[in-house]
Amino acid sequence: MNKYTQSHKENETNKIGKVNKLESLSGPADEIDALCRQKLPDGAITHGLLAGHEAEIRQEALIMCLAGYLEGRPKYRMARDHGNHEAMSSEMARCVSYTLDICKKRLGTMLSASNSRHVPLDERNGGLCLHPYNGDIADWPFSARVEIVLRAADQAVRTEKTSALNAGLLGMVVSKGMSVEEISRIRKVSPSAIYQRLRRINQVLPELIHQLDPKHINPHEKI
Repeated sequence: MNKYTQSHKENETNKIGKVNKLESLSGPADEIDALCRQKLPDGAITHGLLAGHEAEIRQEALIMCLAGYLEGRPKYRMARDHGNHEAMSSEMARCVSYTLDICKKRLGTMLSASNSRHVPLDERNGGLCLHPYNGDIADWPFSARVEIVLRAADQAVRTEKTSALNAGLLGMVVSKGMSVEEISRIRKVSPSAIYQRLRRINQVLPELIHQLDPKHINPHEKI
């Protein structure tokens, strides 16, 4: 077999693999889209910056789920491997809720920064400074520290350095203020298992937080 024939066969195999992967995602995509519409229907957000942006949020959440967040959930993979459709649907619903929350925060931050550029500055409102901030992260307001931790966790999932489940547990701790004991009761697992997963993601967070460009994060912005 010459190099051309071998390369041609490998290309054909890769094409078949990609087609099969797309076909396998078509079912979950429809179900995820239905869940997104159920959890965030049009007109659900009645006030604030996100009002009227439901469709955009749903689309981003769908992309995130199909891009790896759903496959990154061990319980979903286990349920799929065992053909447990009820458990698969349950894990899919949890994943959709998590990604919708992430997309709301992202879009809210983006819209807030965009609108602030058009607010006149005076002695009453002080405005919003968009210049690079070089202060230590430890000195940032609590909401800004939460934001950068969540961004680092998101990056860890995207780069496959941790699972979506670990990132979700971290989000429950830092953004919702839940204790490990509360999470263990909700997840129906031991606190030691929660601590173990949190330790795993904490091992990769420092490097990712350091890599994040602080110019894109305003520490005085209200999240």
